[in-house]
Amino acid sequence: MTTNNEKLKWIYGMGATCFCAYFWTACSVNQAFQITNADTERLQNRGYGYSASKKELEEGYKLYVVKCGNCHNLVVPTKYTSYEWKFKYLERELQTAKVEDEREKKLISMFILAKAR
Repeated sequence: MTTNNEKLKWIYGMGATCFCAYFWTACSVNQAFQITNADTERLQNRGYGYSASKKELEEGYKLYVVKCGNCHNLVVPTKYTSYEWKFKYLERELQTAKVEDEREKKLISMFILAKAR
């Protein structure tokens, strides 16, 4: 027979385990979205005619979170190649999210393409 004290220890242990798992996952996801100088270079070298500063990519990330995160969990950009994003998903997803402003479309696209595989 378990005592209340043992039950509490188990509950606290599970809570700590869940917290650690959540924290680890959140940190790894945040790393996937962190903007670096390599991202600006990668974007320029992709051959899509885009060139962006770190600040512009950060702005694109913020728009991605607000516009795309309203409908679904954010997709880590490395899930797809830049080609897949550019020619399969971006245009459709931007329309679904009702992103009509051309500057916002460009910033989101540049962020995604910079971070894609």
